[in-house]
Amino acid sequence: MTHSTSVARAFAAVPQAVQVDCVELNRIPGLAIEACQRLDLPELERLAARVEAIASRHPTSPRVLALVRRVGHVVRFQQRKAGRMLSGSGLEGL
Repeated sequence: MTHSTSVARAFAAVPQAVQVDCVELNRIPGLAIEACQRLDLPELERLAARVEAIASRHPTSPRVLALVRRVGHVVRFQQRKAGRMLSGSGLEGL
C-alpha cells in the first residue's frame, strides 16, 4: 500500500469527510475571486493545490468530483485572469 493510498483510506474513515470537503470546496470560488482581485497568484496556486488534494481523497465520490470540476474551472479561470491583468500592467516581475 502506498502512502497516498493509506492517507486516502485513513481519511475516508473520518465520519462526514465528504460533507466537510464539500463545504470547503464551496468556499473556494469566493476566495479565488478575492485573490484574483488582489492579483495574488501564490494564493491562487495554493487554492488549486487544495482542490487537487481534496479530489485525490475522494476519487469515487460523484458529489465531490462534480464540485472539484466546477471549482477547478473557477480557480483556473481566475489564475488566467490575474495573469493577464499582471502582464497587461507590467507588474509580473514583482
